[in-house]
Amino acid sequence: MLKSAIMGSLIVLAFIACNGSDVTRPPDVNDHDAIYHIIIYDRASEFNLNLLDFSIPDTLSPLPAQLQVEHYWFNLTYDSLDLIIDIEYPDFHDTLGTLPEADVEEIKLFYGTLEVIGIDTAGGGQTPIRFSTEFAIRAEISARFKKFGSDYNYRRGWLLTQISDIAFSATYPGGITQVRISSASYADLIVMPGLKTLDNIPAFAPGESLTVTISGSNLDDVFRVRFPGDNGYQTVTVTPVNDSVVTGFRMPGTGQVNHILVEAIGETSFREIGPFRYEAVGVLFRVE
Repeated sequence: MLKSAIMGSLIVLAFIACNGSDVTRPPDVNDHDAIYHIIIYDRASEFNLNLLDFSIPDTLSPLPAQLQVEHYWFNLTYDSLDLIIDIEYPDFHDTLGTLPEADVEEIKLFYGTLEVIGIDTAGGGQTPIRFSTEFAIRAEISARFKKFGSDYNYRRGWLLTQISDIAFSATYPGGITQVRISSASYADLIVMPGLKTLDNIPAFAPGESLTVTISGSNLDDVFRVRFPGDNGYQTVTVTPVNDSVVTGFRMPGTGQVNHILVEAIGETSFREIGPFRYEAVGVLFRVE
C-alpha cells in the first residue's frame, strides 16, 4: 500500500457570500482536502470536540462534604487543534479491487485552570479560600474513511465508515472504569472504546428517557454528566450511591447527532497542592 499523510494545526476559514448567509465551500483539490471538508463541514457534529463546560455558574451543586468545596469551574486559557490524515492507496499492481483507506486522528488540547472556592476547616476554623489549579486536557477522536467513488464524485468518493467516541484525559487513566446506558432502546448498553461502524452508533427516539450508570476507580472523585436538551447543554454533578454513580435525563426532542459527556474529576484536583486529574468520555449518539 502506498501511504500519504498530512498533519498540522487547523484554522477553519468560512467564505461568506455577499448576502451574508450562504457559505461557499472550497473545492476538494485532493483527497486530503476531501476528507478535511467531510470532517469540518459534512460531519461537524460527529467531530465536535468542544464538549467541556467553561461556563461560570452563580451556584453549583456542592461536592461531597469532606472536600469542603462550595463552587468550582473550568477557566479556558487557550486551546489548539490538530488533524492527522493518513491515507493508504492500493499498490499499482493491485488486482483485488482494494479501496483507498484513510485513518484520521483529531486531537484538541485545552489549557486553563480549575477555579475552586471553598472553606478551610483546619483547626476547626471556617476560613473562606479560593485557589486555581492549572490543567491541560487532551481530547481525541479516531475515524476511518474509504474511497468508494472516483475523483469526480462528491468529496472525491470518500465516505466516513467508522468513528470513535471522544476520549478526554489529563493524567487519570482509569478514572472512569465503565459507562452503561439504559433506556427503552437499550436495556444495558456498555460504552466501549475504539472505532465503531456508523450503524453501531446508539440511536434514541426524540425525548427518550436515559439512565446513565458510571463506575469509577475512586468514588471520592467528582462525577458530572453534560447532556444536550432542547434548550442547550446542561451539566449536572452526580453523587455516588453504593459503588456507582447514576443519573437520568431525556434526549432532545429533535433529530440530531450529538454527544453525552461523562466526566470524572480526581478528588486531588480540589487541593491546593494538586495534582489535577481528569478523565471523560464523549459518547456519540443519534436522535431519530
